[in-house]
Amino acid sequence: MTERATRAGLLAFGLLLGACGLYAFVTAVPPSEWVRVVIWLGGGVLAHDLLLAPLAVVVGFVAIRRAPAPARRWARFAVLVLAAVVMVAVPLLATGGLRT
Repeated sequence: MTERATRAGLLAFGLLLGACGLYAFVTAVPPSEWVRVVIWLGGGVLAHDLLLAPLAVVVGFVAIRRAPAPARRWARFAVLVLAAVVMVAVPLLATGGLRT
C-alpha cells in the first residue's frame, strides 16, 4: 500500500470517527448546554496554551537539564504526564468531583 493510500485511509477513518462523535454530541447534549461545552473546550485550549506549554518549557530548561543524561527522557515523560493529569484532576477536585 502506498503512503498516499495509507494517508487517505487514515483521513477517512478520522472523519468517520469525528462524525460519530459529532452525532453522539448532538443527540446526547441538549442544545441549551452547547455553549457551556464550547466554553469548556475553549478553556482547555487556553489552559494548554497559557499554562501547560509554558510550564513544560520552563521545567524542561530548568529542571530536566539538571537530571543525569540517561534519565532525561523519563523525566520529561513524567513531567508531561503529571501536568496532564493535574490539568484533568484540578477541575474535578475544585468542583467536588463528578456529578451524576
